[in-house]
Amino acid sequence: MAGPTHVYRRGAAYWWRRRIPIALVDFFPARELRVSLRTHLRRDAAHRAARLRLATDVAFDELERCAVLGMRLTPQGMKAIVDELVRGELEFAERARALMPPRTPEDVAAAVAEEERRKAAVERSLALCQYDAALAPLAAALARAGAPVAPESDDYRLLLRLAARGLAQVHRVNAQREQGIYEEDGPGFASAPVGPAAVALPPAASPAVVAFGAGLPQGSASPPPSSPATAAATPPAPAAAGIRLSEAAKILIEERSKIPSWRSNMRRKYEVSVRLFIEAFGDLPLVAITKAMVEEFRELVRRLPRAHGKSARERRTIREIVEMLDEQEMERMDELDEQFEAGRFDRKTFELRKDQCRIARLGPTAINLHVDRVKAIFDDVIERKLFVGANPAAGVRLGKREQEQLRASLPPVTRLPWGEERIQRLFATAAFTGGLPSLPGKPFPGDPLFWAPLAAAHMGLREEEILQTQVADIETLSGVPTWRLRPGPGKTLKTASAQRDLPIHRLLIEAGFLDLVDMLRKSGEIWLFPEIDRGAATGRFTDLFTKRFRRYRDEHGLYDAQRDFHALRKDFNVGLRANKVSWAARRRLLGHALDDVTEERYDPEGDSMKVRRQHVDGVDHGLGIERRDGKVTIVIKAPSGASG
Repeated sequence: MAGPTHVYRRGAAYWWRRRIPIALVDFFPARELRVSLRTHLRRDAAHRAARLRLATDVAFDELERCAVLGMRLTPQGMKAIVDELVRGELEFAERARALMPPRTPEDVAAAVAEEERRKAAVERSLALCQYDAALAPLAAALARAGAPVAPESDDYRLLLRLAARGLAQVHRVNAQREQGIYEEDGPGFASAPVGPAAVALPPAASPAVVAFGAGLPQGSASPPPSSPATAAATPPAPAAAGIRLSEAAKILIEERSKIPSWRSNMRRKYEVSVRLFIEAFGDLPLVAITKAMVEEFRELVRRLPRAHGKSARERRTIREIVEMLDEQEMERMDELDEQFEAGRFDRKTFELRKDQCRIARLGPTAINLHVDRVKAIFDDVIERKLFVGANPAAGVRLGKREQEQLRASLPPVTRLPWGEERIQRLFATAAFTGGLPSLPGKPFPGDPLFWAPLAAAHMGLREEEILQTQVADIETLSGVPTWRLRPGPGKTLKTASAQRDLPIHRLLIEAGFLDLVDMLRKSGEIWLFPEIDRGAATGRFTDLFTKRFRRYRDEHGLYDAQRDFHALRKDFNVGLRANKVSWAARRRLLGHALDDVTEERYDPEGDSMKVRRQHVDGVDHGLGIERRDGKVTIVIKAPSGASG
C-alpha cells in the first residue's frame, strides 16, 4: 500500500507539502505549501494530511474564483503597507542608534549629513519617477503584510511611489533623531495593523482565503524554518542607519585580499556567501540580522544543488533555486506515488526509486563554510568596534552529529586514487593514443587534454597550476628540467606552500614536452597553453577545462564522481609512498604545508633537485611512449604495481 499523498519524512517527523496551482502562484510568496504534521506516526500523518488536502482544495477553489472576479489593494490597504514600511525603517534605525557606542559631535554631523543626502536622493528619484531605492523596503513590507502584488500591476507602481515618499519622510525624521530631536510622530508613523485584510476580496470569499494570504491555512502546523512565513515573522527590511552586511563584507574582503593567496582562493567564496544572504533577506544593517535569519540561511544553503556556483549563467536567486529544486523533487515523488498505486512495481523497487528521486544537495562542509563566512564578517566588525552585540551566526553551523547524518544521506564525494587500472584505461583513450605529430619540422600541438592529465598523475600538479603555466616557468636547474611554480602576473598559487620546483617526469620528456616548450619560446608565446582562457564563473583557467575533461570521461565511460582530475594527484602520492619516499619529501612535492618545526627550520630547502628527480621519475603507472608513423603515442606497458 502506498503512503499518503504529499507526505514525506524529514528526520523523525512527517511533513506535508503541496504545490500551488499555476493560476494562483502570484498570490503566494512560494511555489508550494510546506508544514510539519508534528507526528512520527504514519497513521496520524495520513489523517492530518487528508484534512489539509480538503482545506486547501476549498481555499484554492475560492482563490481561483477571486482571481476571476478581481482582487485589488484598497487605498486603505496601500496606506497600511506604506505605514508598515515607514515604521519598520524607523525602528531599525532607532535600534542601530541605541546599540552604537558613544560618538563625537563630528560623528553626529556626519550622520545628519548622510540622512540629508539620502533624503535628497529619494526626492530626486521621485522627480525622475525612478524608485529603485524603494524596491527592497517595499518587498519586505509586502512580505510582512502577506499581501501579494504582481510587480507588473498598476497597484505595484502606485505602491512604489508611495513607498519612496515614505522613505523621504524616514530620512527627514532620522536626521532629527540623529541630533536627539524627537517630535511626536504623525499618523503616518504610527504602527498600523497590516495583513490580508488590506486586500479587497469579493464578498463571498471565506476566512480560509484570507488566511491563505499569509501563506498557510488556518489551524495548520508551524512552517519549517526556511518557509516564507518565518521570513515574514522576522522582517527583513533594510534600516536607514547602521553599517550594512555588504559594507561589513567589503571591509573584511578588502583587508584580507591584501594577501595574494587569500585573494585568489577565498575572495570569491566570501562574495558568493554574502550575495546568497543578501538575495535571501536583502542588504540588511547588521543590527537587523538575527540568529533566526542565519539559521534560515543555513537551511536555504542546505537545499542548494551540489553543483551550485559552477555556472556563470545562473541568474536565479537562492530562494528561486531551492523552490524550483523542491518542486522538481516533489513532482518526481508524486509521479512515483502514482506509479506505485497503479501497481507498476513492488515496495522494494519503490523505496529504491524514491531515493533516486532526490536531487543531490550541498554537503555539510559546504553548508558550514557559508555560515562560517557570515560569522567571520561579524567577528571582524566586532573586533573593529563597528558593531556592538552578540554574533548572530555563532553556534549556527551544523554540529558533528548533524554533519554525520547529512553526510550519510548523500552520495559519497571523497576523492579516491584512480589506481593503475583506471589510469591505464584513461590513457588508452583516443586523446592519448591518436598520436601527436612528432618533431622536428611539424606543427606540435600543445593540447592540455593530452599534457595536463599526464602532469597531474606523474608530477602531482594541480589543475590550475598546469593551465596557468607560462613558458618562462619551465627552466633547467642544476642540470634538471624543472617546472617552477611561482606566483606572479597572471598566476596565483593556492597557498604559500604551493610554491615549489618540480623535476619534469621522464615520461613527459620522452613525449616531447621540452620540444613543445622550446617551440613556444621561439614563437614568442607567453602561455604554455595559449588557447586556454579564464572562465566567467570564477575567473580561473579550470572553469572550461574541467567541463571538457568531465565530458571526455563521460564519452569514454570513465566518469566517477570520486575520481576527477584532482584525484590524479592522489595517484602521484601513492606512487611516491610505494617507493618509500619520506613524508616530508612527499608533502614538499605535492605543495602541502609541512607543519613540522624541525623540517621547516632545519631543512627549509629539502632534497636536492637530483634527489627530487629520482622521487618523481620513480612514479610509474605502467605507461610508455612510442613513436609510430611520425607520431607520439602513449602505450600500456606490463603492469608495474608501483602505484596500487
